Amino acid sequence: KFDEISKLFDQLGVYCGEVAKEWELGSNFITFTGAWANVNKRYNFNWPHVHTGSIFSLIYYVRVPKHSGSLMFERPDPMKYAFMPETSNEYTNTLYRIEPKEHMFVIFPSYISHGVSPNCSTDYRISLAANIDVS
Repeated sequence: KFDEISKLFDQLGVYCGEVAKEWELGSNFITFTGAWANVNKRYNFNWPHVHTGSIFSLIYYVRVPKHSGSLMFERPDPMKYAFMPETSNEYTNTLYRIEPKEHMFVIFPSYISHGVSPNCSTDYRISLAANIDVS
């Protein structure tokens, strides 16, 4: 299993390098500054939070049963409550949701507040996450 995880993180490092290049982040030397697994049982969730000390963060979904929770990002601008249109859509919402799928890879700036809604399935939701720095 370690070899599989190592190969997966090698590939994720390649993807992160592509993102760093697109974001014009210096020499694009990728460093994983931390990595962990999230195993969410029934009714488990992750409070909204940010990751300090890294440029961006990633999530790789290993196991995603139906009804096991959404990845939620909070709109990071200070005007999010100043403009409250009557209609709600992906451009006006203060919360953006992603319904994860197995083997999905999500990368995002570490400063964006994010969390996971409760796992309402009877099976585990499993993901791997990491923080990345670029130099």
